[in-house]
Amino acid sequence: MGDGRFDPRSGSWRDALGEIRSRNPPAVCMSSEDFEYLQRRPDSLSRIRQELNSIGYEVRIVVYLRPQADYIESLYIEMAKQLVPVGFREYLGEIFRSGALTVRNSWTHTFDYGQLLDPFAKAFGTGGMVVRPYRANRRAKYLLNDFISIISPGRRIRGLDFSACRERHNRSLSFAQVMELLLANRRKNEGDFAPSTSSIPDGHFIGGRFDPLDLRDLMRIRRRFCEANRVLREKYQLRIPTMTSARLLRELICSVGLNRGSTRRKDLLAQLDAYVKLPRVAVSG
Repeated sequence: MGDGRFDPRSGSWRDALGEIRSRNPPAVCMSSEDFEYLQRRPDSLSRIRQELNSIGYEVRIVVYLRPQADYIESLYIEMAKQLVPVGFREYLGEIFRSGALTVRNSWTHTFDYGQLLDPFAKAFGTGGMVVRPYRANRRAKYLLNDFISIISPGRRIRGLDFSACRERHNRSLSFAQVMELLLANRRKNEGDFAPSTSSIPDGHFIGGRFDPLDLRDLMRIRRRFCEANRVLREKYQLRIPTMTSARLLRELICSVGLNRGSTRRKDLLAQLDAYVKLPRVAVSG
């Protein structure tokens, strides 16, 4: 990917191929978040296929996709963790315009999932693609068993010690924690910066999940990606909604005033973006 953080002393693609060749296991799982970014590097995808084929392996691409509304909120949290300086409304506007977000010239996050999957299908064949919906409300064992059924059909996990993964290592952040990260980002860029928190309104939603999308946003997301998801159903036999029914219900409850505190989320984010004067970051589709 040309990422400056890469250190060949920690291992390289050649080292991985050598390890697989020397051990010769019946199945190998190679997993990396960075594989997502290879959608823009078809030559790299072809190289991966050719070099794994050359040591006797057939490649299958396994992808789990979540509803776009969930992905939009989740990705913004990750950007806040990485201290990427972009306001939420600017971020959301770019997604609506281009269907994708490119950060730091190499990280392209695509919300039109066909644009993500098609380069892999071209390199590995549609028959080599296994695309599944990611269901965040299921227990970890469900996801593991589903994945194992792909790489080793007919097998299930029984009696495995799950003590190491009873808690998530990458927990979702609350609204308040995201706000703190955005303020920390401002301090990082501006030096000593200590805004008064008195202007941030109290509300029960502050301690809850980060869900800044309101009902109007959800409807725009549906209009923007509904057709793309229909194509996914035809091409990859994947049924995935733009939002979960639970997410829509939660927003409907807010919109009719049954949860008045949560209706202030959008205003709070707009206020915070203006208050800390977040510097703009170049984003493009």
